[in-house]
Amino acid sequence: MTKFPLPAPTGLISFFLYLTLFFHLILVNLVLGSSLLIAIYLFKGKEKHLNIAKPMANRLPYFMAFLITFGVAPLLFIQAIYPSLFYNSIINFSVPTFLILFALFISYILLYIGSKKWDLLKFSKKILYFLVTVLLLFVMFVFNNIMSFIEDAKEIPSLFLNSKYGFNFYFSSPTLLARFFHFFFSSVALSGLWVAIWGVMRLNKEPEQGRWQYRSGATYFSSSTILVMFTGIWWLLVIPHESAKIIFGKSFVYTTIFALLIVSSILSLVFALLGMNSIKPSMFLRITGLLTAFNVFVMIILRDALREKQLKDFIDISKSEVNFKFYSFLLFILFLVFGIYAIVDTIKRVGKEIRKQ
Repeated sequence: MTKFPLPAPTGLISFFLYLTLFFHLILVNLVLGSSLLIAIYLFKGKEKHLNIAKPMANRLPYFMAFLITFGVAPLLFIQAIYPSLFYNSIINFSVPTFLILFALFISYILLYIGSKKWDLLKFSKKILYFLVTVLLLFVMFVFNNIMSFIEDAKEIPSLFLNSKYGFNFYFSSPTLLARFFHFFFSSVALSGLWVAIWGVMRLNKEPEQGRWQYRSGATYFSSSTILVMFTGIWWLLVIPHESAKIIFGKSFVYTTIFALLIVSSILSLVFALLGMNSIKPSMFLRITGLLTAFNVFVMIILRDALREKQLKDFIDISKSEVNFKFYSFLLFILFLVFGIYAIVDTIKRVGKEIRKQ
């Protein structure tokens, strides 16, 4: 396999990968899960369902734009760490990877139409948001397939004999379905938490709507979190045992992090349930939100550690050649600072626009 020097030390690239992927996953989960919840609320059709479905729909086009923006950076960092594996997998999945662009573009258009033409769409709104959910599930499935393909390169090197059709789905991956359903239920859980916290914020002005809303959101969060735990266990069981040992005692650091993840996941579920039955649920749901954010970030770190362990005998990134250019890195930092400023400014402007709606 051709070797490419890394543009920066592995730790530095991984840091930026974790940071950008964290925000990207939060946004992916919010857009995917919220599209599904909007469709469900529309099918139920009662006033209390519509009172949350519409403001959610107004925010999704903005979330979608940020989702795409934050999605580019993690892909670049993954390419930098695993260039040969990534490009070979993309070649095998060239057709569905190309279709991702259309799926995202169509999803964005549909979300925009749903937001701007809400009152005119009538029944078709239900189909629209269900279609967005299906399109985003396709995108998620393709990326999960690519990552499963990369991680199994050591076990099945013949996978990297390029497909001339560009449609070589890796359905035989033992982790594919576990990973897919784990991310799907995570998106529903996070969107349910968003609905619940939003309900708490509406309690003072709209007590009846706010109380129903946080209970509805907390219910979706709690039930989906339980399913996330089960699919997480399923995922762990199908990961190669030698790789999984690093979180089961072989590595003190990763075993500790994994233990914290388990405790944090259980506590997030407990606090959500306490908030659902509390007269003043604000504190419980805010703690649940913080624990959920912690869980997402820790999952990113553990997933990366397991991938690195799984590929170690095939490609050891810790031994990769580094061709670090200080001035190029300085230029990167300058663009990063400017990008962060632009994003923060855009978020402020979007917030003002949303509050006017």
